[in-house]
Amino acid sequence: MRVSFHCCRIKKHNPRLIAINPYCLLAGAIAPFSEALVRKIPLSVTYSTLFHLCRKKRLMKPTKRRKIDINSSSMADIAFLLLIFFLVTTTIQSNKGLSATLPPHSEEQTKAKFHDRNLYKIHINSSDRILVEDAPFGGFELLHTDIKKFILNNGKDPKLSDNPTAAIVSLQMNRGTHYKRFIEVMDAVQGVYYETYGERVGLTAAQFRALDLKLTDQKAKYDRAREGLPMNISIAEPNKIN
Repeated sequence: MRVSFHCCRIKKHNPRLIAINPYCLLAGAIAPFSEALVRKIPLSVTYSTLFHLCRKKRLMKPTKRRKIDINSSSMADIAFLLLIFFLVTTTIQSNKGLSATLPPHSEEQTKAKFHDRNLYKIHINSSDRILVEDAPFGGFELLHTDIKKFILNNGKDPKLSDNPTAAIVSLQMNRGTHYKRFIEVMDAVQGVYYETYGERVGLTAAQFRALDLKLTDQKAKYDRAREGLPMNISIAEPNKIN
């Protein structure tokens, strides 16, 4: 048995032809086609052809996916726990600076009288260049040797210090000097004193600095090493940027 389908016009003002699609008819759908496409639709089809076409059409229809809802009610608790975890485990670094013994505060400015031979001058300019005794810097090894000779001169060389107590190492920097350069020079000067202290009691500079002053025997070594040899390091007021 064969069934025939014909084209018809739905509205007079609509120029497009409406064709009944055979395999959409059973699904209850009507699709618009152009006049050229309508001519290509077969006018006679069998029931078996309609059945297969409708079945194929239904299989090709996209299926609606089920929406997956994520429960976010516990997200606040998780964020709070992570915040506590990072607050407990994070280490905050703090700059402690350099430890230095400052003179007592006084309203009156007093000028100390000393001989120029007892003053070892180191100057750092705004370009981080070093002048030692008004001469170009020759390296930290030479600086280490010169400072040690200056401190332990004991009046032998008339151009150097009279004795370790009177010897003063003056360090002056510029306001444009970088802190890194200043710390390098400061460590070099202090290293000379620590090495000299250690040699007095048969220790290295690192071992001397590791002495525990709470213990009686180590406190005695510390005092014996520093006896008659104070760490006289003067940090002068910085100059203005040139």
